[in-house]
Amino acid sequence: MDKRRIAQFPTQQHTGTRCLRIDGELVFVPADQLKQARQQLGLRSDAYLLGATRLLEFDSGYGVVRIPLPGKQVVVAFEGPDGQRVYGVVTLDALSFHLSAP
Repeated sequence: MDKRRIAQFPTQQHTGTRCLRIDGELVFVPADQLKQARQQLGLRSDAYLLGATRLLEFDSGYGVVRIPLPGKQVVVAFEGPDGQRVYGVVTLDALSFHLSAP
């Protein structure tokens, strides 16, 4: 396992809810918010949430910079049924209840 990995993958499936760890915090993301996240990225309804993190990593050419995203924003990874992955920044309201400030 890559020790630099900061996104944890979903741990279990609840009815209508995705349970995953985001930067060490256990977060339950309701189905309606998953739908909104897909819409924010222009994805189909069958795209599957793989993981998320509140830290954006940027290789500036002088090294990797880790940027904490503000508020309820996260970098997410979705995968479609064809295996194509899509990454992007979305807003998840569930974070206001479950995550402490970065």
